[in-house]
Amino acid sequence: MIKAVIFDVCDVIIDFSETHITWLSKKIGIDYERAGKVIEPLVKSMETGKLKLRDAERIFSKKFDLPLGSLMWAKGFSENASPNIEVINILKDLSKNYKIGVITNSSVIEYYESRKLVLKSLIQKKFIKEIIASC
Repeated sequence: MIKAVIFDVCDVIIDFSETHITWLSKKIGIDYERAGKVIEPLVKSMETGKLKLRDAERIFSKKFDLPLGSLMWAKGFSENASPNIEVINILKDLSKNYKIGVITNSSVIEYYESRKLVLKSLIQKKFIKEIIASC
């Protein structure tokens, strides 16, 4: 008998209209490929706890000779994130008969932006019982 249903956060409960690399490359006018070669290793280092966001921003800014304040990584995620209303409605309906959990292996930035955008509300209204994050 099924007792619980688990939803993924990024690109299931939360839709991201474009990747952070796409958003950032457009914003600062850097080629997508070139930006990606720098961003991807930085993100991996942040996800494993080897690098803090501020340090990653400093490295990226220095690499492309940009003012530090021009990056706004978290803003890029929040501008590209939107709740997937269809999935949230399914989650709410299922919560009447099942325990609902969410799981994510997203980056810390994506997790916090997702939490601000929708997860906090779903938790407060008791639709979600558990969150498992490996970010």
